[in-house]
Amino acid sequence: MPRLERALDLAGGTDILSEEDCWTLLGQTGVGRVAVSLNAKTDILPVNYRIVDGAVVFATNLGRKLLALIGQDAVFEVDGFDERTRTGWSVLVRGRAELIGPEEPATTFADLAWAGQKAYGVRLATTSLSGRRLGGRRDP
Repeated sequence: MPRLERALDLAGGTDILSEEDCWTLLGQTGVGRVAVSLNAKTDILPVNYRIVDGAVVFATNLGRKLLALIGQDAVFEVDGFDERTRTGWSVLVRGRAELIGPEEPATTFADLAWAGQKAYGVRLATTSLSGRRLGGRRDP
């Protein structure tokens, strides 16, 4: 990380998370957001997810989200915030979105739907992972 960026993070009370910490935090929640872009329109959409073999997996139906994602590079974000301590964290996953085929076990994504049955599963094969913990000044 460039020195200037690191200095700004320290001054602002931000710690860079290790990859291990990022995976741990990703495993502690089940709701995140995926960014999709189709026909020059970008949306950020909530999804229920889980981590399976180092990839973010979620369920969806045929529609804008699925059409915009499959075979494309994608971004997924999850975060947490403690109102009492005014601290939080954010993890960003970048990767290639893949359709989960019918040969995959249905339990990989079938129980991830918020409302009703979802017909398709998406796997975000991770290419990079980064995270930050926010709140409180840290010494270098």
